[in-house]
Amino acid sequence: MKKNKKNNTLGHLGKIGLSAISILMMNACTKLGPDFMGLESSSIPKKWEHKEKRNDADIAQWWKTFNDPSLNLLVEKAYAQNLDIKSAGLRILQARAVLGVSEGLSFPQQQRVSGSGASVRSNGNNFEAASLNFDIGWEMDIWGKYARGIESSEANLYASFASYNDIMVSIIAEVGRNYINYRTAEERIAYAKRNVLIQERVTRMTEI
Repeated sequence: MKKNKKNNTLGHLGKIGLSAISILMMNACTKLGPDFMGLESSSIPKKWEHKEKRNDADIAQWWKTFNDPSLNLLVEKAYAQNLDIKSAGLRILQARAVLGVSEGLSFPQQQRVSGSGASVRSNGNNFEAASLNFDIGWEMDIWGKYARGIESSEANLYASFASYNDIMVSIIAEVGRNYINYRTAEERIAYAKRNVLIQERVTRMTEI
């Protein structure tokens, strides 16, 4: 009687243990903290929406609309020789590497393969037997640590892209502004020279 009672108690504890493991496995699929919620387009007032269709490729290379080879060459040189752009590009590569590491943590961390073989002789016949064991070690993501790590790495990657784009916009805008100022100064000088010639002609006419 006591033995049956003890077995029932152990069986009950075993069920509790299995239930606890099941709950932990379910929690491993959850993530701690609120999910990022983007701004819905329906919340943007209609009057703010721009109805005009435009070519994003043309906007991205706006300086080419001037059809000025000199300006195009200056932008290309600024892009190729600017250290800030190269540094931002390296940060993108670094963020991609970190994202790859974060994603790798969600896969098995340990693996082991072992095998064994034996030869058995029975009734004059030889029988070969072999076995293969494969073990993996997988840390459960109980509180969504790895999942949040992946999200954080993705956010850093997007931020690196945004930083790269911001630097590109700033540098190209600076090149364009300085070039326009240079061309404007050239036109003013040419206008001043023409004005000097006109004044000289007027002076000679008054002297006659």
